[in-house]
Amino acid sequence: MGLRAVANEFRWGMQSTRHNPWDVVFGLFFPVALLLLFGSALAPDADVRVLVVDEADNDASRAVVAALFNTTGVRFEVDGPFAQLERGDADAVLNLPAGFALAPGANATLEIHRPDALPMVREAVRAALHDAAHGPAPAALHVTADAGDAAQRLPYRLHLVGGMAGLSLFTVATTLTLAATSAHAGAGLFRRLAALPVRPLDWVLAKTLQAGLWSLLGVGLVAAAAWAWLDAPVHVDAPLVLLAASASLFFAALGVLAGAASKARAAAILPRLLYVLLVFTGGVFAPVDALPAPLRAVSAINPLTYFVEGFGRSAFLDGAGALWIAYLAGTALVVALAARFLPWTQR
Repeated sequence: MGLRAVANEFRWGMQSTRHNPWDVVFGLFFPVALLLLFGSALAPDADVRVLVVDEADNDASRAVVAALFNTTGVRFEVDGPFAQLERGDADAVLNLPAGFALAPGANATLEIHRPDALPMVREAVRAALHDAAHGPAPAALHVTADAGDAAQRLPYRLHLVGGMAGLSLFTVATTLTLAATSAHAGAGLFRRLAALPVRPLDWVLAKTLQAGLWSLLGVGLVAAAAWAWLDAPVHVDAPLVLLAASASLFFAALGVLAGAASKARAAAILPRLLYVLLVFTGGVFAPVDALPAPLRAVSAINPLTYFVEGFGRSAFLDGAGALWIAYLAGTALVVALAARFLPWTQR
């Protein structure tokens, strides 16, 4: 493998995109358009009401309460004899226990009564804790949800953010490499490349990296649109970034393999079938725990599962941290197979 050959093929591929940008444009902006089209379903609910129970009644708790009243989108009311909001009518209850302090070991309990209010209320409370501490809150200071499984589950409308991010990643990665491989094979360009100091592995790596970068840009556009225009609570963790990067490379390499090993019609069908499988096992349309056991096993290795949940939570899901390593290993295997199946006349 020659790094210079890979770099040259990568540069040429990026330049050729300017002459035929429609595959890239469609892959990048179609998921964003879908997200904005259904934006009303993602908009935060108005009139979210939170009851604040200040058992500490000290300087620290009063600072937090004052910061809470400066937040927007959530209406906070302190419990007391003149409170108009009853505990049972509140969408959430924030409890500041006796002895509460802005110091390590302090604890605030957030009790969610309306599951779809969880992301908005949680972020408002964290922002208030941050402001009350005059900077980043102490590491041990945290907000917990005490409402059982229902509150831990994201509302369906927030699944669309991760679902559209996964759609962008998959379609851009596979479409670009599949189209490039099919076009080169149909025009006999591989026979010409075989006469140059370019090896099959160089070409596959260059196309994989190129499509992987475009697909990551698509994920970023979806996340930015959800955050900027829809005010959706988008969280990005390091494991989520690593999984997105490794999955983009895997699906890009898969597009090359599909184009190299299949006839044109079969190559066009295979990615679509794979995407249907990913969508229906990724929790976009139905909760993962409602799926049959065999499909739940697929969900465990499906990146869409972690996009759907990961973009709506501050803490990344357990068990996904090392999945990106598996995808990188899978990428190496698929790249080797794709290089083997390319119609290269000279080896």
